[in-house]
Amino acid sequence: MTEILTSSSCQALQEFGQIYSRGKPQMGLKHLPPLSRTYPPNLGLLPNYGGYVPGYKFQFGRTYGHLTHNALGLSTLQKQVMA
Repeated sequence: MTEILTSSSCQALQEFGQIYSRGKPQMGLKHLPPLSRTYPPNLGLLPNYGGYVPGYKFQFGRTYGHLTHNALGLSTLQKQVMA
């Protein structure tokens, strides 16, 4: 059964390739406008990037800056006193 499916899908893929490679332009297709730049290219991080912060497993909903400030801003003793 799998050989039949494999050969038929292979044949269909070959037929698609032949039809596609004929290169006939389709009517009504328009070129897309150029993409605008959402973020400035000279910045290193994206705004509101929610990246990886060691020690904050399964944390979400905060930005990378908030989590790193919270993770690195307090010493271990200060974190234990607050808990």
